[in-house]
Amino acid sequence: MKLAVKTNNLSKRYNGNDCVSNVDLKIPEGSIYGFLGPNGAGKSTTMKMLLGLVKPSGGSVEVLGHTMNDKNRLAILQETGSLIESPSYYSHLTGRENLEIVCLLKGVPEKEIDNVLHIVRMEKQQNKKAGHYSLGMKQRLGLAAALLGRPRLLLLDEPAAGMKPNETKELMDTIRFVRDQFDMTILLIEHDMKLVSGICERLTVLNFGHMLAEGPTSEVLSNPEVIKAYLGE
Repeated sequence: MKLAVKTNNLSKRYNGNDCVSNVDLKIPEGSIYGFLGPNGAGKSTTMKMLLGLVKPSGGSVEVLGHTMNDKNRLAILQETGSLIESPSYYSHLTGRENLEIVCLLKGVPEKEIDNVLHIVRMEKQQNKKAGHYSLGMKQRLGLAAALLGRPRLLLLDEPAAGMKPNETKELMDTIRFVRDQFDMTILLIEHDMKLVSGICERLTVLNFGHMLAEGPTSEVLSNPEVIKAYLGE
């Protein structure tokens, strides 16, 4: 099994406290992989370490066959797309104008914009000011920006947060389409058990910075320790 992401004893300490402790991730290429845990479990910190945005206190990160370090971080990020927390955008610019800026920053031809707008189903809203978008549209704009450059790995941090049920379904359908169409690996970071159960093939569950369970989604979500963690027991 070829891995898109592999970590070994990945750890992060802040002010002497363990935020992430000895996390070993093995994410197969071409999978939709869930990284699940209650709020404050250390999921976002782990994601930022995978992207080289936060330096680990210990352990190592391997992304797309390369060890993440200061020398090759930018080369790795050229093959990686991400949507972290709330997407960044210029509210006074249209959706398309925002994507033109992303193209410039990524060095991607602007002709790719039409393709990503079609994927996220925003062709009709592309000329509206981003500040007038609904939350769901803003998230789709962020996903479109992440898809520019056709990355091999896509990391999404709670992309459906605050969405209405119909918007969430549309977004999950888009994520499945992207993976199937482009053979992309997608890491979905979530706290919603129900959401990951419907889309992820495998899961890692994090609790208080420690790995609680890992494996096929159905097995992990039926694990008594995982259920206890979510019930706060």
